[in-house]
Amino acid sequence: MTILFLLLILTNFASPVLALSPSPTPDSPQTETNENIQKIRQAVEEKVKEKLASITTSVSSGKKGFVGDIKKIDQNQITINFRNQDFLLEVNSDTVFIDEKRNKTSLDKLSEGQSILAMGYLDDSSPILDTKRLIILPSESFQPKQHIIIGSIADISVSSSVLVLIPLNNKDLQYQIKTDNKTVTLTPDLKTSKISTLENGQKIIAVFSPTDTNNKTYYAHKIIQVTVPATPTPTP
Repeated sequence: MTILFLLLILTNFASPVLALSPSPTPDSPQTETNENIQKIRQAVEEKVKEKLASITTSVSSGKKGFVGDIKKIDQNQITINFRNQDFLLEVNSDTVFIDEKRNKTSLDKLSEGQSILAMGYLDDSSPILDTKRLIILPSESFQPKQHIIIGSIADISVSSSVLVLIPLNNKDLQYQIKTDNKTVTLTPDLKTSKISTLENGQKIIAVFSPTDTNNKTYYAHKIIQVTVPATPTPTP
């Protein structure tokens, strides 16, 4: 609005005078009038440029907000991760920390794995957020929706750590489920087991969610064996 007002002044103040004035002689008073108008016009243009520069700066830097899980805490710098992308936060004595119950807390109460929302200012010259407010969030607040399926293992790929699961209630449907060392695997009596004990044809309960990189592959948070793996018959 300010820029528009200045431009209107610039256009409506100078142009009509110049258009209606006769061609001045070098020594006429009109020359001095035109020179004064030109000076005013240049002054207004400079103000417009200054305003544009300030607006551009405020937009490009401005307020920012990051959300993610705390990956690392290193003195006054925190690394968070959201959907496989890291963000850096700088905290100091001016940073306000809020816990899950909306009470004030402190940096030393933070721990890796917590979900947080960080708000502050980001300068174009630095990728680090100058954090003014940091709020601890419930871990489930922005986690992908989890699915629970009871099914039968159709195939297991040892090289890619992916198993194919066919739901018991829909044998025309298949899920490609990826596992890693964070996947919790339990036996039918809920004792800790290993992914390597799973076999083709075994019935399992899988708790999984979509991955960020491939919408056809899911990540397994937990696998519970419904039936025990078949015991190989000893060779006589």
